[in-house]
Amino acid sequence: MKKTANILLLVVLVLVICVAGCGKKETSPNTPGQDNPTDTGSGTAAAMGVDISKPIADIKAMLSKLDAEQVKATAVKYKDAIVAKQSQVGDLTAKIKEIPIAQMAGEEMKELKAEMDELTKTTTALKDRFDVYLEKLKELKVDISDLKL
Repeated sequence: MKKTANILLLVVLVLVICVAGCGKKETSPNTPGQDNPTDTGSGTAAAMGVDISKPIADIKAMLSKLDAEQVKATAVKYKDAIVAKQSQVGDLTAKIKEIPIAQMAGEEMKELKAEMDELTKTTTALKDRFDVYLEKLKELKVDISDLKL
């Protein structure tokens, strides 16, 4: 029974990692049918002053108007928001581990999975935008060693 729980947990974690680690997806602001993720969880991203609903194309256009210091300050905000979301994912993973196997198909697990999906979606959006700022900093030849995730 314990072995089955560990295998199931491993499968869930692999799925979460795969979803969070998928390739970069850049969407056009006018792409029909594309929704922009928003931070509906704890408000971490919004509270840290980052906007995950802003299209990447708009961010790239805005970056040309900012100096290196402003770009780096915003990149730090994105990094902090990503770290906070990763912490939330860890907390949620711990909750999932506590659920007995008999309840894995139950309502609580469905709610936790939905929450994990939202966290993964938000984290991916944060990382996509963070990467845009990192690329601009590299282009400006700014030291980004303190921005490693």
